[in-house]
Amino acid sequence: MNILNVLAGKPSFLEAFLEKEEVKLLKRAKAIDNIDRFLGVIESSLQVYGPPFWASVGKALEISEVVFLKAPFVYSYLKQTKDYNALYNWLPKEIIAATVPYGDLIDVTRAYYNQTTKFFEKQVERRIYKEKLQA
Repeated sequence: MNILNVLAGKPSFLEAFLEKEEVKLLKRAKAIDNIDRFLGVIESSLQVYGPPFWASVGKALEISEVVFLKAPFVYSYLKQTKDYNALYNWLPKEIIAATVPYGDLIDVTRAYYNQTTKFFEKQVERRIYKEKLQA
């Protein structure tokens, strides 16, 4: 991805080949990862260093993040793409984040965006290959 295109507000190379719904899904994945990066550090800090009240606030933030952000995204992602292999990437990450004391720090990785990008890159390669075969 060219940094000048990003700064100019132009879509990435991948987005140029995607349909409107696919671009929306990609942007939602990026938004979830951005929120996740911000909240992951806060949740871990509250759970580990805070008194019991703040630890419970950190756990509540984590649960609400999964229920209101990630679960609806995963549902729409699976419904649209049928890429059930993504669960092998996301589920272990969420289990670690929920059970290990510093587990929320794993949220700084861009798991949702990377998986979505990887899937759509394969889709674009297949489309281009099919077009070359038909030409």
